Amino acid sequence: MKKFLIFFTGLISLILIESCATKSEHSTVPLKELETVVSNVNIERYSHLLGDVKEKKGNDGIYEVKLLCKTYCPATETALNNFVKKFYKIYCVYGKGKPVSKEEIVKLPDEIKKDNDYWNSVIYKVKALNFPDYYKSIYIQKAKRKELPILLPISRIYQVYTSTNCYVKRRNLIFFVKPAEINRETYDQYINLNYIKTYEVIEAYAQKLANQIKKEIEKQIEKDKKTVVWVSNQYDYVKDGLVLKHFLSKPELERISIEFTLENPTKDKKYFKLTDLMFERDNSQYPVVYLEENDGKIKGVSIKGGCKFIEKNRIEIEPYKKCEVQYGGKLWAKGVIIPGVEDLDKGTLYISGYKVNLRKTTLYRLKASGVYWK
Repeated sequence: MKKFLIFFTGLISLILIESCATKSEHSTVPLKELETVVSNVNIERYSHLLGDVKEKKGNDGIYEVKLLCKTYCPATETALNNFVKKFYKIYCVYGKGKPVSKEEIVKLPDEIKKDNDYWNSVIYKVKALNFPDYYKSIYIQKAKRKELPILLPISRIYQVYTSTNCYVKRRNLIFFVKPAEINRETYDQYINLNYIKTYEVIEAYAQKLANQIKKEIEKQIEKDKKTVVWVSNQYDYVKDGLVLKHFLSKPELERISIEFTLENPTKDKKYFKLTDLMFERDNSQYPVVYLEENDGKIKGVSIKGGCKFIEKNRIEIEPYKKCEVQYGGKLWAKGVIIPGVEDLDKGTLYISGYKVNLRKTTLYRLKASGVYWK
């Protein structure tokens, strides 16, 4: 019975509005009757009350709707606009909404970026991508730290702003009324509306970012599939309590870059000589050639972590620390040369007493296998 009374009240109100519209082209609906209508209508019926949807644009949470007026259609755009604005303001009140300033609208991207729902949605969508976990994990960790961008078109936020606007929190809507218009050829009268479903904006732009990440990963994978590398057959090589691990080598123009990690799990300082290098394959030995500075220090070697140079080509690794060592790795001709050898596959690199057996693969296979360490 209660639902019937509400429906009946709304129906009577619609009739009253239409009857008022026929009295005079500049007539206005009594405020009390308008309040009765609005108090019994929800957002889904808003367009049906004012007119039929002629056009609807937007699929990213920001919508533009053009209604062909049928309920209240005065002869002038001014009268039509006044009616719609009055209707809208009352709707906002009954929808428990509040006015929204232009500054707040412009800040919408920042608000979305603070919203955990946005980041959770990004993480969920990235996890669903059909790529090896390594590639996805990089972006997932950035999303957890909220370090990724939000791909939101700020210009469109400006475009939909009008002086009549409202945020209806319980429906998660930001609603706008744009100026009405009358077609000068057909005399059709249109009410133009805009609204933002903030929860759909979150989903839409989480998807937009996920699509961008997908493209970036595809590009990186194509690059990694073409990148030949040589890695060790074993994970760890131990000598005198110092562990050599994470070995990787790859061609860099005419040279070969080498990188690995030295880990000291002991309470004593450990030492490593950078110039003790030799390559062996098929019972043949090949010297490893490197450039030297004027003082005899090997050129193009960098170290990082719990270690330091104690002599020009000798490093010290602190107790319980790691040291990342790299020979070359940059395009400006650093690294080493092994004369007569272009492919290190199935060979052995002797480096400061360690015997590292090598195999050929691609950077993509290494990452896809789940054993890549960076």
